Amino acid sequence: FPVTIHSSEGSIEAVVEYSDTWDEHLCLAHNIYFEGRSEGELGMKLIAQVTLNRVKSKKAYMKNTICEVVKDKNSFSWYADGRSDRPKEGKSWELSKDVARRAMKGEFTNLTNSLYFKVCSKQSRFFDKLIFKHQYKRHCFYVSE
Repeated sequence: FPVTIHSSEGSIEAVVEYSDTWDEHLCLAHNIYFEGRSEGELGMKLIAQVTLNRVKSKKAYMKNTICEVVKDKNSFSWYADGRSDRPKEGKSWELSKDVARRAMKGEFTNLTNSLYFKVCSKQSRFFDKLIFKHQYKRHCFYVSE
């Protein structure tokens, strides 16, 4: 489906096809849940869009599927932290699955053009070379140069 991404630098249009499989949906839902469950629905949408922005990125080091992006080494803190990756059933998990479904259908595509985010209070040299774009609650969003 065609997607237009708007940012302060302009707009780009791309045709993106997500493999709408249950596995891809669950990978995105897990990422939304573990990275954004405390951020409310808008925060969850931002996490979803960053994840999907990575899938459609032309950067050589970015992965090609949602699950590859989510499971990429050092991409998301929850994935390799040694703790359980099983969400607790409840409102946050249900909302995460709903946001993932809607994101994969292209319901919201112009929230952010960021490829990266982190908890603002955490220091990381990796983010020193990136350009800060915006903050939502406790997450800061970045683009590369």
